[in-house]
Amino acid sequence: MQISIGLSPANAVTPIAAFSPASIGGLQLWLDAADASTLFTDSAGTIAATADGDPVGQWSDKSGNTRHATQSDGTKKPALKLALENGRNAIQFDVSNDTISGTAGSNYPRHTFTVIRFPVSSITTVNCVAYRYFTSGLAVPNGRSTFRIVRDGVAWADSGFVGSQISYSDTGKYLIEFVKSSQSSDELLKNGSSYQTFSNATVVTNSIYAMSSCGVVCEYLVYDQSLSVDEKSSVRTYLNAKWSIY
Repeated sequence: MQISIGLSPANAVTPIAAFSPASIGGLQLWLDAADASTLFTDSAGTIAATADGDPVGQWSDKSGNTRHATQSDGTKKPALKLALENGRNAIQFDVSNDTISGTAGSNYPRHTFTVIRFPVSSITTVNCVAYRYFTSGLAVPNGRSTFRIVRDGVAWADSGFVGSQISYSDTGKYLIEFVKSSQSSDELLKNGSSYQTFSNATVVTNSIYAMSSCGVVCEYLVYDQSLSVDEKSSVRTYLNAKWSIY
């Protein structure tokens, strides 16, 4: 009788799975423009957006929570742009009225990541509003709002408020993070470094997110729990390698 025993080579290496944002707990929303299967021309998500310049009526959520971003008004849909950022597809918004929105979950966002290229503009004195509260739905204040999270029942005035703003350059592509370390402390980060901290005593639930007139958006992640140092580093490394941000 001959018995064969199979042994792995001594130097065998177990393959390491590629990192996924979904491997971190608390992921509520994941929009990825590089994933062609998530983009549709209609808000019902039945007609695939495939050609350069196609309108985007639904940007499907990859988190598994079906919190898709939608826009039914054909005059306000952003456009699919093929191989626009680091050889990958991206979503381009005009600087006028393009808007797409959805619901980000029942818990307030604790950490969000946005890969964004701010719009080219001859108006250099205008700030890019990265995150701000509004009660007026998806109205674009003064026509200058870019990317924001809209949350229920809480208003931050458009004029005079200097909290969650990041000035944009004509060619800047950034990784913007919004971190809520507590119910009264918020922070914005740009390319992994703290940009601004500010206070907000409001407890927020049933969050709505909106992208409006914001140039080019590549990817957007929302977590409803605080991330560890290693988790934040993993997400930043993943996004930077994918989109060549900094």
